[in-house]
Amino acid sequence: MPKKQKNKKLKKRAKKPVTKKKNKIIKRIVGKKVKTKKVVVKRKSKIRKKRVKKAIRKKAKKIIPLGGMAFANGIMLRTKNNMAIVMADDAGRTELISFKLKNIRDKFGFLFAPFIRGVSFFIENLYFFLKISWHKRPFVKKTLRQKPKLERFFDRINQCFIYLIYILLLIGFFNYLYIRLNIGMPLTGIAALYSFLITFLYLCIFAILFFLVSIARKEELDIFSYHGAEHKIISTYESGGKMDIKNIEKANLLNDRCAMAVFFWAGIVLSLLVTFLKINEAGWFLGFLITVGLVFVSFSISYELTRLVHISRSSVLEFIFIKPLYIFQFILAHNPDEKHLKVGLVAYDEVMRLEKGR
Repeated sequence: MPKKQKNKKLKKRAKKPVTKKKNKIIKRIVGKKVKTKKVVVKRKSKIRKKRVKKAIRKKAKKIIPLGGMAFANGIMLRTKNNMAIVMADDAGRTELISFKLKNIRDKFGFLFAPFIRGVSFFIENLYFFLKISWHKRPFVKKTLRQKPKLERFFDRINQCFIYLIYILLLIGFFNYLYIRLNIGMPLTGIAALYSFLITFLYLCIFAILFFLVSIARKEELDIFSYHGAEHKIISTYESGGKMDIKNIEKANLLNDRCAMAVFFWAGIVLSLLVTFLKINEAGWFLGFLITVGLVFVSFSISYELTRLVHISRSSVLEFIFIKPLYIFQFILAHNPDEKHLKVGLVAYDEVMRLEKGR
């Protein structure tokens, strides 16, 4: 057949009207196709949301837990495996000390079991404080050498005087608690509440005096700014922001995971234990040992309480147990200067370098 005839036949077929039945069938098919498309779109959006959530969880898991501690002339940042201590003097000279930490969790897993991990937390913080103090000594000696001899002499006398006050405060603290344990007062109704309030007030006064003695010198007032720098660096890191000074300055000064909450509630639990546990006919030495034991018990309960609040993410529990403590954070954590943030960033960079090199 010639090509022209073929084209005419094709055009005629195309011009033929479609029957009603065919029209109905076509409409139904199109309708089904549209519906199936809508279902597919919905499923795709749900799948995307799930993927995004999974990605966020994976990123959260990948984030290395970061903690820290501020002190008079520097900052300490640490992970589970590494620690970096950075110190700075008035002249702007900095000194960095970094080292690997022993992984106790693998060898002694029972230390991180419920109600034991609170005691481990207390001992660990005490150990880190002593470690920082030990590594600070050479740096403090270097700064002292730059001062005149007379000023150095008075500084050493001042240090000895501070240590003596520490010892007297500790003796008074345990002596008072021992007396409170054996007071023989009827612990019912208002008398019990009165006894608890007096004991808790005494603990607060002891903590305030202990802290005021430790920051008696002007050089040690920088601890507040370094505390603020520690909070801001950790919150910027956890939010996934860029780790530079401009971005860190915008970060929140208050931190929900500040160890201050554990220490505060430990004080309340210790006051309750001291008030309601009667230990009659116990000598001074036995009373001292019991008081030390109660300190560990109070930290165990306090740690579990604060951990429960963070895990539950309940706004009610946070409002009761965490938010009121922001008052203390406002007092004990100041907005840091560029100097304090630079010192903190040196510690952060060193810790992350050690983690990458593992």
